[in-house]
Amino acid sequence: MDSKKKKIIALSTSVVALGIALFAATKKRNIRFYDNVWCEDDACSGVNTSTYVSDMISAGAGEKFVQFQGGEGTGKGYMNLYFPQGHGLKQGDTILVKQDSGATFPYYNGETTVKKVINPYIIRTAKAFMGSSVSMQGTVHTQSWLEKIF
Repeated sequence: MDSKKKKIIALSTSVVALGIALFAATKKRNIRFYDNVWCEDDACSGVNTSTYVSDMISAGAGEKFVQFQGGEGTGKGYMNLYFPQGHGLKQGDTILVKQDSGATFPYYNGETTVKKVINPYIIRTAKAFMGSSVSMQGTVHTQSWLEKIF
């Protein structure tokens, strides 16, 4: 192979690698969550992540089967989000919460921080828990790798 072909291949490979790196650096994740959950203890031990969705459905029309036991007015809790599949978030991540239309508590929408990763399915946010409602679904949008740096 002559020198000119080697240079073209090297340049093409570099351009492709740069494109992949730029894509990865600017990609944001959109992760669907199923509900906000009230946790009676710091480990959310009362929430069975393997049966949560089916328990909610069997409770009828998506109504919560665990009633609200604290919130902003009493200083007893933060909004915890339940994801039916592993979320991959880390403590300290900045996220944007966007609930589906008709949400009971619009206050939950907007930017917040992951205060704690309770398990692969539940995170605690920096927003106060406002109260019990029907199943509140929506999407969490993450920052891109580039946004985290700058």
